[in-house]
Amino acid sequence: MMLQEVLQRHPLHTLAQVVQYSDGGAVNNIIFKIGNVNKLVFTAFVFQCSNEVGIGVLEWFYSGLTHLSYRGLFT
Repeated sequence: MMLQEVLQRHPLHTLAQVVQYSDGGAVNNIIFKIGNVNKLVFTAFVFQCSNEVGIGVLEWFYSGLTHLSYRGLFT
């Protein structure tokens, strides 16, 4: 398993939105929108990736949230 550097850590409750989109070229982007409850200011992190990696990240993230929801840890 290849080790990867952690750029930043954010608690799940601060994650407002995750979006994957193509900018019209061969590059896809994933955006993580981070914010706090009752705040109007958000931070956005944009990562460029291949389409396969983008889909894989979104599927992994969705399955993690679904697992937490079933366990009653995240509503």
